[in-house]
Amino acid sequence: MNLATAATGNPQDFERLSGCRLNGVTLAQTRLVFLKYIDDHPEQLHWEAFIVFSNAMLAAFPCHSEKGEH
Repeated sequence: MNLATAATGNPQDFERLSGCRLNGVTLAQTRLVFLKYIDDHPEQLHWEAFIVFSNAMLAAFPCHSEKGEH
């Protein structure tokens, strides 16, 4: 995944990479979350895109176990 692909905010990419489900989260929402995250964390712009994308999604939508725990 490159930065341009990550910027589209594809929820399936995050689910595939992290194992976390983003039920009910739209493509537009993930895109906005990602763009805000890179605005807030410019120090990560040189990192691999999938890492930055995962960081953004995990910050906004933390994974929960089946018991509702983080």
